[in-house]
Amino acid sequence: MPDTLPGVLTWPVLPAQPGQPITLLQLTDLHLCESAQASLLGVPVESSFHAVLAQACQDFPDATACLLTGDLSDDGSEAAYQRLAAHTQSLPWPVMWLPGNHDDAATLQRVAAHQGEWGAVRCFAAGEWRVILLDSSVPGEVGGALGDAEYRLLELALMDSNDCPALVVMHHPACDSGTRWIDGQQLADGERFWQVLARYPNVKALLCGHIHQDIDRRVNGLRWLASPSTCVQFMPGAVAFQLDSASPGYRWLVLKPDGSLDSGVKRLPAGAFPVSGKHGEAYS
Repeated sequence: MPDTLPGVLTWPVLPAQPGQPITLLQLTDLHLCESAQASLLGVPVESSFHAVLAQACQDFPDATACLLTGDLSDDGSEAAYQRLAAHTQSLPWPVMWLPGNHDDAATLQRVAAHQGEWGAVRCFAAGEWRVILLDSSVPGEVGGALGDAEYRLLELALMDSNDCPALVVMHHPACDSGTRWIDGQQLADGERFWQVLARYPNVKALLCGHIHQDIDRRVNGLRWLASPSTCVQFMPGAVAFQLDSASPGYRWLVLKPDGSLDSGVKRLPAGAFPVSGKHGEAYS
């Protein structure tokens, strides 16, 4: 069992050297399917995920933890989650799972809960930082919302964070990305979300998936990060659905003891896993 910090909530502590930065990896929007041979818009999703994961392992062999931030399965199938578990169980870091709109949240959480102590963790201590993982999925809906239970978790975690710098993580964005067809899928209760965060100035950054794009900007005084998919990418700024030719990738984050944050995106080489879908074939 990991060490824990005392408080209203249980805060598992990531294994790390005191006073040293924490390196997190984010892989998102995997869209694995019941069949390991399935493709999405021409991209073999299992193969592209394996390639991105291998690249992340090569780039950051000493990473501290990995966050899988939703749409881990395209069809919510248990077979997809079981294969994901098999792929990640030998990784040298704790791996945390979050659902997205394509996931079957109950099945995902059941499989994740059997992946050691970390799979179903919802908040944890990362050096001087506190990381809070929220479930923004709504059954049967493409867009997201948090709802009362997740807001209770968020409030308790922030009250319990003792003013430590905090990173909030979820699948759906909580603000406009500038890509119009995606912006209608953000948190339906986003106003409530920002009202909560406004009461806790120790929240430094918000990390999400869903939009299959690299975004790094300031929103309401916070750093907002969104990340590429491990399979297909969406064209930034598009009014209607449009694919991007950018390669699959992942995000890295370095949480520093002074409360600052470095982050960037790494992609597979250009031309890896090209898409073949038509612009009119909307997908999210």
